[in-house]
Amino acid sequence: MPLVSIIVPIYNAEAYIPRCVDSILKQTFTDFELLLVNDGSRDGSLDVCRRYAAEDSRVRVLDKPNGGVSSARNLGIESAQAEWVMFADADDWIEPNTLELAVPYVDECDIVRMAWVAHLPGDVVKNKPVRNATTPDELLRHLVCRRGKLAIWGALLRRDLFIKNDIRFDDSYRYAEDWLAHLKIVCRSRGVKTLPNAYVYHYDMANMGSCINNMSIEKRACNVRLCHDIKSDLAGRFTKELHDTLLKVYMELVAEYGMEATCDYLLSIRSQIDFFSLWNIVVADFGLSKKLKLFKFWRYARKRGLK
Repeated sequence: MPLVSIIVPIYNAEAYIPRCVDSILKQTFTDFELLLVNDGSRDGSLDVCRRYAAEDSRVRVLDKPNGGVSSARNLGIESAQAEWVMFADADDWIEPNTLELAVPYVDECDIVRMAWVAHLPGDVVKNKPVRNATTPDELLRHLVCRRGKLAIWGALLRRDLFIKNDIRFDDSYRYAEDWLAHLKIVCRSRGVKTLPNAYVYHYDMANMGSCINNMSIEKRACNVRLCHDIKSDLAGRFTKELHDTLLKVYMELVAEYGMEATCDYLLSIRSQIDFFSLWNIVVADFGLSKKLKLFKFWRYARKRGLK
């Protein structure tokens, strides 16, 4: 069995697959399998994937009806043969030494984190170091507070974190599903290794078809749901930090969509979210101007029935 299973969900990514797959097949550490999970693509993605599988025995193609990126990743987790998994998006790519840098640490931890490179519109390229974390609790605090990379791609993860704890990506989320899964597995991990300056994962933010470039209030509000859904996993840890993060998410929604539209949508998903209290505002680590804005929204929302 291979040591690592690299899982790539694919949906209508025909133009990007060669860049992604070629970068993976060029790894200097070769004991891996590549799972290309075709999520009901309507272009030529499946044919491209099958050509790679015919040329390299390490490539396996999983074909499924369209269900979204979470369902594709979940199928990859369940089908993986290796002890370790890594996720990559079809429009991204990795450096040839990615696995070579991460594999030496597999005996001492459950998660190996590496840095990444953001490719922005206009050919702007920025190195993105990951915040150093030497323990799961330290990493968990970073994730709860949204410090640094929240996404799960570009890290080496022990597969049993998913399998033994029955953790999967929540396909009811249209956004932040990997932040939620990331939090859940860190809650159950026993060790973390961070390589803060290993810039090995290339994230294509210039692709206008990517999720980050097609935001909506429905997607943004998934962050509010997350603050509700992760509470039981945290088991009382980082409660103050989680409340402050929730307040920040509400401020972002109001800033982007206004109080009326934000309330309208949040009322439609009221059973899935937590609203904040006046006390949360008082004790938050925010300046006075932010607290006043939050109080204004809190008062408006209560009048609208959001309590």
